[in-house]
Amino acid sequence: MHDRYFTDEELVAYLDGETDFAPVAEITAALAQDPALQARLAALEIDRAALAEGFADLRPEAGLRSVAGLSPGARQGGWSGQIADPAPHGRAGLRSGFWGGAVAAALVVGVFLGAALSPSRDGWAEYVAAYQALYSNSTLAHIDVPTPLQQAELDRVAASIGKSMSVEHLQIFPDVRFARSQILSFEGQPLIQLAFLTSTGDPLALCIMRAEEEAERAPELRRMEGLSAALWQQGGYRYILIGGEDDALIGRMSASLAAMNV
Repeated sequence: MHDRYFTDEELVAYLDGETDFAPVAEITAALAQDPALQARLAALEIDRAALAEGFADLRPEAGLRSVAGLSPGARQGGWSGQIADPAPHGRAGLRSGFWGGAVAAALVVGVFLGAALSPSRDGWAEYVAAYQALYSNSTLAHIDVPTPLQQAELDRVAASIGKSMSVEHLQIFPDVRFARSQILSFEGQPLIQLAFLTSTGDPLALCIMRAEEEAERAPELRRMEGLSAALWQQGGYRYILIGGEDDALIGRMSASLAAMNV
């Protein structure tokens, strides 16, 4: 088993073939023996597919070149990975020029969106909502990670904000499946995203980051980017649960999560 930990940024650079920013040989060697790393890479690639779909009608065509197939990093390393490319043959890919950088920056929510929001205590949630709005029913559909690997990844992700969390607490909701966890960022601070998929195919996300103030707020239902959402704050952390249009489901889940103080 390898001892080297690879950041999400290094893995995205690996997918982009950015050899100056990714230890390609080390990642390729680790992929051959580490199922958890394979799952992380697959999840990042699926996120890129969702972003490609969301930007399909927005990105400028001038100066873009189509890039089909796996990235140079993945090809050079010889790892098959069975990861679907987000830019099918014949469609301009997000891996070149500015838009390639935009995909990598998607892991840093504030940079990716680049929107100028009026300052507010819930400004971070507005960024999260805009990011979640890019998800489709297919974004999480192919993620099926065994519980032990999910827990190992959750341990790493939760530790980035000083929390300890259990996958068991995320698997108590009927008709809602916990899919994966990952680390994002907002204004230089770590923000974790826990992704779920409902039985009807709606992607949900629970995002958590440290709060600057100690105030407590009970879950409050809202509509953000056309999605059902609940915001609350407790124990020095800020939370948002968002996705789909089922206000009753979001209400039940947020109440349970707050009661467990996840």
